Amino acid sequence: MLDLVEHAIVVFVFLVLFGIYLRAGTRELMRVVVIATKQIPGVSGLVATALKSEAASFVKTTKLASANHGGDSKVAMVTMPKTENTGHSPEHDKLVKTFQRSFLHENALNPMVYPSLRRMETEVVSMTSAMLHGDTSCAGFLTSGGTESLLMAVKTYRDRARKLAPWIAKPEIVSLWVEFYTHVVRF
Repeated sequence: MLDLVEHAIVVFVFLVLFGIYLRAGTRELMRVVVIATKQIPGVSGLVATALKSEAASFVKTTKLASANHGGDSKVAMVTMPKTENTGHSPEHDKLVKTFQRSFLHENALNPMVYPSLRRMETEVVSMTSAMLHGDTSCAGFLTSGGTESLLMAVKTYRDRARKLAPWIAKPEIVSLWVEFYTHVVRF
């Protein structure tokens, strides 16, 4: 009798997983399997250990900027105050601090000088494309923020508008005065 109940549970779980696969696809099925697997006692600890190991391996294998690229090699590193907490967990904060210290002196403005930045940019663009269901034709890059990000967004929309509405000779930006008052953009 116990054998029959065990088989019924296995068949039920299989049917539920198969239904998830049919409704939402492989990605959702894998997500559900990972969530369920993490609920098994002991697995969460193994996952955390594997993540820490991967993070440490990434930091060790990623080429960092050399300390003698100009300036003092004994530059004091900026650290987060000990009282600061981002709200996740002490382990998460420790991991973030490790990455922050490891990549503090990377030059984010010139990924050609530091190959690790090109790799990170490629990975971020790839992950973002996957999250937004992009295909193989998707491309992107990271900006330094601020004005550059605004200008790249405006340029992208301008280029798209030129393709979709070629009869508009002089496009204009309609925006709140307070939002872009320091950014004058002329096409």
